[in-house]
Amino acid sequence: MKKRMIREEILDFNNRGMADEGSVAGAVGSAAGGFFNKVRTSKTNKHLRSLGSESSDGAPTEKKPIKLSTVVTIIIIALLLPIMYVTFNAYSGTEQGETLWLKISDAIKEYNPISWYGDLVSEQKTLDVWSSETNRSSTMKGIELDGMSSISGGTIPQGSQFEVVYDIEYHEIGSDGVEDVNFECVLQDGDDEDIVHGEIIPQKTFTLRKNDFVSCRIPSEYTQDLDGSFSVVGWFEFPFSTEDVTLKVYYTTSDVFDQLVEDDVDFFDRYDIDGGSPRAVYNGEPVRVAIGATASNQDQPVIVGSDRSSFPILGIHLENEWAGEVVDITDMKVYLPEGVEINEELSLNPDSFSCPFEHLGKSDGKNVYRLYRPTMEEMFKSLIDAEIPILGDSKYSENERNFNCWLDVAPEFVGSSLYKVDEYSVSLDYLYRVNDKEDQVVIRAPGEVVT
Repeated sequence: MKKRMIREEILDFNNRGMADEGSVAGAVGSAAGGFFNKVRTSKTNKHLRSLGSESSDGAPTEKKPIKLSTVVTIIIIALLLPIMYVTFNAYSGTEQGETLWLKISDAIKEYNPISWYGDLVSEQKTLDVWSSETNRSSTMKGIELDGMSSISGGTIPQGSQFEVVYDIEYHEIGSDGVEDVNFECVLQDGDDEDIVHGEIIPQKTFTLRKNDFVSCRIPSEYTQDLDGSFSVVGWFEFPFSTEDVTLKVYYTTSDVFDQLVEDDVDFFDRYDIDGGSPRAVYNGEPVRVAIGATASNQDQPVIVGSDRSSFPILGIHLENEWAGEVVDITDMKVYLPEGVEINEELSLNPDSFSCPFEHLGKSDGKNVYRLYRPTMEEMFKSLIDAEIPILGDSKYSENERNFNCWLDVAPEFVGSSLYKVDEYSVSLDYLYRVNDKEDQVVIRAPGEVVT
């Protein structure tokens, strides 16, 4: 019974910090309602004033004549409106005008107030129960798409093919490159409707190395009947790994820890251990992996003893640090010291979403656990059905996932020592998709004058 209660407490702790979207939405709705009430009240007052034809003392009010300056202003505006319309209509038909209008439309879509309120709610982060330190010598590791650029010019004649180049940035990528990078591109109209998928040069999927030239080609047969402004949107997916993430873990017995509490002395101070409670190190990959050994991120050592009512935890925190999306988690392995195992009764693994790991056996003095694919596929399906990314863009709260498993530590694990040091490690393989980038082109009919 105590084990169940503790497990519920930890799960509750792990989920604290979520934004109360209902409260935010209610506040927004309340503010909006107050605004419209003021507008309605103002309109009503004006309407009542317009109905009144008498002064406060009952005498009829005298209507003031319209000023000459007001009449002149109205006439000038009436004369200017047709000129402004003709000028705007003429400019909007030019290459510069169509391109500018397309960019303005994209900006309105991105920065409209409704999207802003949605982002305000979505950006409320979950509580980071387990965190990691960033390696100062490694800021980023992987490949990302910086932009798309037409090498055929901004204006394309009808019936002509054209190419748009991928501007790719490489971060700590060796001479072997990145295998199985999959490129995609599509030609879209002004309403973001797909017209045709482009041809990837040199090919759709290949090993990408530094300075490789990659482009999206739109064949001539697809531009014959087009006229106006269009966008070429490109992206790519690549497999990557966050490997060998390691957390140093300190263990002590319940007797030793009870004495420290009685003496009111910190564990790390008592044994002159520099740095306090350890944390895993993040090296700049698209996905950060953090590991926890207890319910609280700063709460080592792990206490070993059959008389204790608390149980050790393996906590794993995944966080998308880049502006892209994890399309799939292809593999994940966890390595625990021999003598430390996942408690299947409490963790309900490998069928539990919170602890989807199956025991593979022992290797090099470690208990090896692996992501149980059937459970993860079930989890992914529920996320996809709810239109929630596996690990979404770093700006949103959907960019984090937590796993937590209850552990059994053998009573003799620490032995006769005051404390023991070992480690937990995690390796994660995933498929990452970069955010879309685009470039605008204008397609003109033969003989059409470009101004």
